[in-house]
Amino acid sequence: MISHLITPPRNAYRNVNIMANTVDVGSKRRRNVQCRIHMTDLPDEALGLVASFLPRPSVALFAVALTAPSSSWPKYYKTQRQLPATCRSIVSSSSWETLNFEEIEGKVAKKLADDDVFAVLACIHAGSTVKKLNFSGCHNVVGSGFEPLRGSIVLEQLDLMSIGQHEDASEKSRLPFDEECFVPILTSIVEAEDNSLKQLELPLSMRIEESNYLYSNPILDSFLERYNQLLESRRLECSKCNNLCLDANRQEHQWIVTEKGNQMWGCQMFTCNKCMRNFCNSCRDIFGETHIDHCANCQKHYCTDCVFINGCESCSWYVCEECAPNAGSCEGCGLFKCCRETCNFCEKALCSSCVEYHRCDGEGCSKIHCGDCVEDIQDVRVCDSCGKKLCSDCRFLDCVNDWKGACADCLSSIGTMAGLKDDNEKLRKEIEDLKEELHVLW
Repeated sequence: MISHLITPPRNAYRNVNIMANTVDVGSKRRRNVQCRIHMTDLPDEALGLVASFLPRPSVALFAVALTAPSSSWPKYYKTQRQLPATCRSIVSSSSWETLNFEEIEGKVAKKLADDDVFAVLACIHAGSTVKKLNFSGCHNVVGSGFEPLRGSIVLEQLDLMSIGQHEDASEKSRLPFDEECFVPILTSIVEAEDNSLKQLELPLSMRIEESNYLYSNPILDSFLERYNQLLESRRLECSKCNNLCLDANRQEHQWIVTEKGNQMWGCQMFTCNKCMRNFCNSCRDIFGETHIDHCANCQKHYCTDCVFINGCESCSWYVCEECAPNAGSCEGCGLFKCCRETCNFCEKALCSSCVEYHRCDGEGCSKIHCGDCVEDIQDVRVCDSCGKKLCSDCRFLDCVNDWKGACADCLSSIGTMAGLKDDNEKLRKEIEDLKEELHVLW
């Protein structure tokens, strides 16, 4: 597959005119000799120089494309054969301590399958070179492609969220990982002696399923228990107060939440996703806030030294400053507001601090109007007698279900609204007639 993404098409060869002297019966004449040069005909040094200008994931993809098809790399990797000189030259042009797939174009990352990821990791010897690995945007990978990471003792951070940094997790692909082939690879890393793993972001699909009380996966549960034990055994200290992180919160938290039904299931609570430093929940800054918090938009933890976390004044929903522009702000005050609503009439997105909203309580109804519009359209309103907050359509249906027991004021308002609708229909017809007359005149 990578070859289709990287290797130029067959008609992309360069035609080169080579002037050559030939001898023909005592007379000399020139003729043009055309030859086709493929990219693989370039010297390895030249290919390495070209690769040095590419993002690191693209460098690895480039090396794989010029070596062998992705599907053949698992067999090639098992034989432990030395990589071809061309591949080694390309790979040596970059440092591989950090590999972030978010650096490549999104549509390319989405097409990568497990064979492609396997080939990339194998060609750079990821098990002994990569310290930080981020699979953002790789929505089509289910787990077997991580085999070259098995038993790694250098890997420090593994981000498997499959969404881009500061993207809305709720809007992204949630393809399920294959736990049977993927979790044993993670277990081999955790159980490796002197392993360096500090921070793990589990796939979003796993978090969603495991946060359900009814779902259980013994393989995954066993791994998380082992990983929690590993982190606890290291007796990691808070970067601010130097106290043990877990001791300060033992009654409330684990390093990774494993409580069924908890929306934070699978989240590593005390480690910043950016700097990988640890913080306890007992420490507070000068404003009385914790030094680390969870972004509800991208589903990651950040310390306040790396990313500022904004809290909505109305509902206390927290989102990092880099997610806030995408999460939206109030058109009235300009501040980030997750609880803002959009009026069905004026279509303005305003927060509850700027305007009062009137939402219909009718079953299945989604009508909502801001306080600035509700008096003009007289649709969603609260009845002074029965206290029901309904739009005109839902109020009519409510009265139809029980004409005898219906509120007198509701019945009266239905008649008023019916009259207004008749007037609106007459006006609409008059406007259409006027348009036709103008059309004829023109």
